[in-house]
Amino acid sequence: MPGPTMTPVLVACLAMALPLAGCAATAGGSGQMGMQASNPTATAGDRFIVKFREGSAPAGDPSELQRRLDALAPEGVMLAWKRRLAVGADLFIASRPLDPAEAEALMRRFRGDPDVEYIEPDARMGIGPVRPGFPGRGTD
Repeated sequence: MPGPTMTPVLVACLAMALPLAGCAATAGGSGQMGMQASNPTATAGDRFIVKFREGSAPAGDPSELQRRLDALAPEGVMLAWKRRLAVGADLFIASRPLDPAEAEALMRRFRGDPDVEYIEPDARMGIGPVRPGFPGRGTD
């Protein structure tokens, strides 16, 4: 029987182990786990993350960043800056959800800008099972 000083240690260990047990259960017994979008079939939608190169005008000046968003926006869509992320990239939102083809066309426009380091759709990430055949997982 543990003494009174061991009880807090056991409680702390249990508190850390239970969430891990839940993660293993969601793997469905496959034994393979990894990071994936919580809804991998969702379209890119209206949220994007763009990282401008260090030293570029949009990276250092918020008004220049918004001017660049305005210049790269497709016709009929407004792009609004929301916030700078901890990694130095910026989150922006389109005025309406874009279908996958429109989202890809928008990202191609950004990739053509020499000041852009990268652009990607914003997606919620979570831990889940790795599905065989899912591109980029080493199982395809």
